[in-house]
Amino acid sequence: MPKTPIHRIERDQMNPDFQAIWDKNMQRTGDATLIEVMANAPALARYYFDGFYCKVFHNGDGDMRKLP
Repeated sequence: MPKTPIHRIERDQMNPDFQAIWDKNMQRTGDATLIEVMANAPALARYYFDGFYCKVFHNGDGDMRKLP
């Protein structure tokens, strides 16, 4: 398990939304370190996943262009 400079939140101490994200990460990758660290700052985590990540990697706003 990677050492992180930020305290990691155990799954059973997370709210149900984060537990579901933790479960999904474990199922997909076998690692939920990012979720355990991001659970320290739920508002930032929501921005990262629903705002930044969605917009950049899933074209959440629909205005990204494909490179030729």
